[in-house]
Parts: sequence; structure tokens; C-alpha cells
Amino acid sequence: MDKFIPKIRIEELPIKTAYIATDLITGKDVIIKGGNLKDAVLATGAIPGVFTPIEIDEMILVDGGITQRVPTIAAMLLGADIIIGVEVGKDITPKNEYKSAFDIMMRSNAITASRLHHFINQFADIIIKPPVQQIKWYEFERIDEAVELGYKTCLEKMDHIRALLKSSYKIKKVITRLFKRTPDLEFVRFYPH
Repeated sequence: MDKFIPKIRIEELPIKTAYIATDLITGKDVIIKGGNLKDAVLATGAIPGVFTPIEIDEMILVDGGITQRVPTIAAMLLGADIIIGVEVGKDITPKNEYKSAFDIMMRSNAITASRLHHFINQFADIIIKPPVQQIKWYEFERIDEAVELGYKTCLEKMDHIRALLKSSYKIKKVITRLFKRTPDLEFVRFYPH
């Protein structure tokens, strides 16, 4: 991992950056906006059941996509005036066959997650949804294809993006103030690791 991630702190990155993880202990979202870049990347990439959670500062962190697949609320809390989200998750499709209680439980969880993500995505000014659902998360050899699909989809939204950049969104600042009072979101700063 060291050859892919430079040994720098998040604060040293040329573009203001934050990472979203979920603390398994509290169930809260954790916004990582400072500290060791490698720790943040490992925490936000710790897909449950696939990669080991990262333990930092009495937290057990996993991929933030559990609660915010597109981190629009985090972007608002960090002061973004315009939020452009990229949604690469799958929508739920109709299903009318359930063979077990486990199937019903999994379907119920999928519906809950879909509704949560749909609600969170509404806080974005634009959601870009490239047609990458056929590419599995582990098919790294298809990265160029995924990037190209994302690029083309973004180009299709450029007129809308330009219009947003020219306008002002004061309402976002009001909504941001409201969300700063939300108890389920927790700001975290990693100190030297």
C-alpha cells in the first residue's frame, strides 16, 4: 500500500479533501479531514466482510459507504456551496421470489439502504450516474473503462455544472447550519500516527 499512497498528511494535499468512514462501535459517520492519508484511505476502503476494519483512536472504522454512499451531507458540513455527487451503486430491481427468511431479511435491508441513499443524494445539486453497474468493484483491470464511462457521463452534465458554478446557493449555508446540530455525525481529526 505504501507504493500507492504517499506518506503525507491530508492537510498537505493540494485540494481540500475529507474521507468518510463509519465507526462500528457507535454507528456514527466519521469525517476524516486531517491526519495520516494512508490511515484515512484504509479506513474508507475497509469494505465490511472483505477488508479488515481499521482501529484508530478507540474507533473501529469501515467504509463510509455504509451510511453515505455519496457523501453529500459530509460535503455540506464541510462548507461546500455546490455539491456534485457520483453515484456508482446499483438501484434495487423488482424481485418477487423469496425462498427463505434470510432472503426476506436481505431484501428488507436492501430496501432500507436504497431509501437512505436516495434521501442523502437529494442534498446534491447534481448526481452523475455513470453506467458502471456491470463492472464489479474487484475488477481492477476494467478501471480505464470505468473512468471513460464516468468522463463521458460528466461531459453530458457540463451545461448544468457550468450553470451551477455561475449561480449562488445561499440556502446551502442555512441547511449546513441545521446539519451541524445533527448528533449522528461526528468530526474526527487524526493526530500523528
